[in-house]
Amino acid sequence: MTLAGHKDYVIRAFFDANQEMIYTISKDGAIFRWEYTERPGEEELPEDQKHMSWRIIAKNYFCAEAKTRCAAFHPGSNLLIVGFTNGEFRLYELPSFTMIQQLSMGSNAINTISINPSGEWIAFGSKKLGQLLVYEWQSESYILRQQGHFDSMNDIAYSPDGSRIVSASDDGKIKIWDIVSGFCLATFEEHTSSVTGVVFAKKGQVMFSSSLDGTVRAWDLIRFRNFRTFTSTERLQFSCLAVDSSGEIVCAGSLDDFKIQVWSVQTAQLLDQLAGHEGPISCLTFGAEASSMLASASWDKTIRVWDIFGRSQTSEPFEVVSECLSLAMRPDSKEVAAATLDGNISFWDIENGKQVRQIDGKRDIIRGRYLEDRFTSQNSARGKHFSTICYSFDGLSLVAAGNNNSICLYDLPNEVLLKRFTVSLNMQLNGTLQFLNSKNMTEAGALDLIDEDGDFSDVEDRRRTDAMLPGSNRGDISARSTRPEIRVTSLSSLIHLIWTWM
Repeated sequence: MTLAGHKDYVIRAFFDANQEMIYTISKDGAIFRWEYTERPGEEELPEDQKHMSWRIIAKNYFCAEAKTRCAAFHPGSNLLIVGFTNGEFRLYELPSFTMIQQLSMGSNAINTISINPSGEWIAFGSKKLGQLLVYEWQSESYILRQQGHFDSMNDIAYSPDGSRIVSASDDGKIKIWDIVSGFCLATFEEHTSSVTGVVFAKKGQVMFSSSLDGTVRAWDLIRFRNFRTFTSTERLQFSCLAVDSSGEIVCAGSLDDFKIQVWSVQTAQLLDQLAGHEGPISCLTFGAEASSMLASASWDKTIRVWDIFGRSQTSEPFEVVSECLSLAMRPDSKEVAAATLDGNISFWDIENGKQVRQIDGKRDIIRGRYLEDRFTSQNSARGKHFSTICYSFDGLSLVAAGNNNSICLYDLPNEVLLKRFTVSLNMQLNGTLQFLNSKNMTEAGALDLIDEDGDFSDVEDRRRTDAMLPGSNRGDISARSTRPEIRVTSLSSLIHLIWTWM
C-alpha cells in the first residue's frame, strides 16, 4: 500500500506503541496521523464487506518559521521531538498534539535527534557546529554539552602528564580534551583569529598558543584562564611558537617578518628579536630536555640553531635544498630533523654542524587522487612531501605525515620504514581513491561531483553554496561545494601517537 497526501517529502514515519497508528512528518511542517480503518460510511456494514485500509485521521501543522529537519518519537510515552533548520526544537504529546516545550540550541540547524529507552533524555546533534547536546526535558536542564571545532585543526599537543590533549583550530578556539572520557573540558575563545600552534611548558599546568591575531597567550590549565598575553613591537601574524624546557622563555615566528620574537614568561616583556634569517620564519622548536637550544627554519632554505640565553648562533646555518615545512629536535637536543618540500627528511648533528642522514619519503607516501582528477594517484604530484614530523620519546624513531593518506614511522638508526598507517578509507573524502574509474568521467567532469539533491536540499544551503568562490576549500565547511580533502595537519607523541586530520 502507498500512503500519499503530503505536499513535501516525508522526513520520518513512526508507529505508536500498539502499532495501530502511524505518524508521518514532512519537511513543510505537516504531521499526519494514519489509522487502519474502514471507508467513511461503511461503519454499519458487515466485517467481510468493509474496505479496510490506512487512512488519514488527523492533520496538524507545526507553524514554524523554519523548515523541519529531523524528528524522533518515543512510543512508550507518546513523546514527539521535532528539530528545525533554525536551531529550534519542540516537544509534543501525541495523539493530542499538545506542545509541551519549545526551546532553541542556537541559530544552526539540528541535524539529528535521539531518545534514550526510558524517554527521559534527548540527544541533539548539529552538523555545522559539531555540537552534541543531551537534554532532560522533565527538569528542563542540560545533562551534557559537547562541541568540536567547526573548522580545520592546525595543531595538537599532549599535556606533560599525558591526561589531556589540546587542539587549536582555524575557528580561533582552543579546546582541552580528556584522554579517558574523550570529553571537552574547556574551550578558550580569547583569540580573534586562527590559532596556529599550541605547546605545553614541561613543568606546571601552563600552555602557550600563537595566533594570526598578532598575540601569543599563556594559559593556566588549573583555573582555565589566560594570564599572559605577548605582543611584538609591530602587528605580526604569528605562525609558529616554541617554549624552552624551563618554561621561562617563549619564542614565536611570523611569515610577515624575518626575526624571531623572544619574551619572558614572568614579565611578559619582549626580551630580544633574533635576526639572521633572510626569509619568513616557518618553524621553531626546542629540545625536550633542559636546553637553551632553539632551532628555526625559514623560507630562505636554511636552518639555524640559537643559544637563547647566549643570544647567539651556535653554528653556521644548515643549508637545505628546498623549503622547510616542519622541524623537530631530538629530545636530547643533539639532533634536528627537517621535512622539506622535495619529500626528504634531513637530519643534522647540532654539535658538529653536519648532516648525519637523509630519508627519501616520496616512495613511502600513499598519494590519493581527487574525484575531479583525470589521472591515477601514481601520476599525481599532489602531497609528495611531509608537512609535520615528530620524534619518539627515546629519539630512535620518527613519525611523519602530510597532505596525503599516510603516516610513516621510521627507524632512524637503520633508516628504514617500520610501519605505514592509512589515515582513512572513507571514499567520501578527496585523496583516498587510488585508481581512475573512467566510466565516471565525462567531458564535463566527474559524475560524482554532480549535485543530485536538487530540490531536496534547503534553499538557504544552496544559496550559501552558490555564493562561494570557485575552488574554495576553506571557510564554512557546511557550505563549501567541494569535498573535504584528507590531510594530516599535526602529529604529537608521548607514549602513544595521536594525529589530527581532515
